Amino acid sequence: MNRLIVGLKQAGLRLTPQRVAICQVLAESKDHPTAMMIYHQLLPQFPTLSLATVYKTLHVLNRWTGACAGDAATARSISTPT
Repeated sequence: MNRLIVGLKQAGLRLTPQRVAICQVLAESKDHPTAMMIYHQLLPQFPTLSLATVYKTLHVLNRWTGACAGDAATARSISTPT
């Protein structure tokens, strides 16, 4: 998860609780969640979370982390259409 957080910081995004939660879902996921799956998983905890925030966060993570080995969930989330 640290690499994901660093990617957000390097991209200049604020580390909001929602973005940290997205990183946590990706880091802890054993499958390959889509943006929509992440959104629905976090919505009860963050009722004001927008799907756009999830997509933007995933896009930035892909760009800045390169979705390297160990972050396969990030790569799949970004590349899987919903």
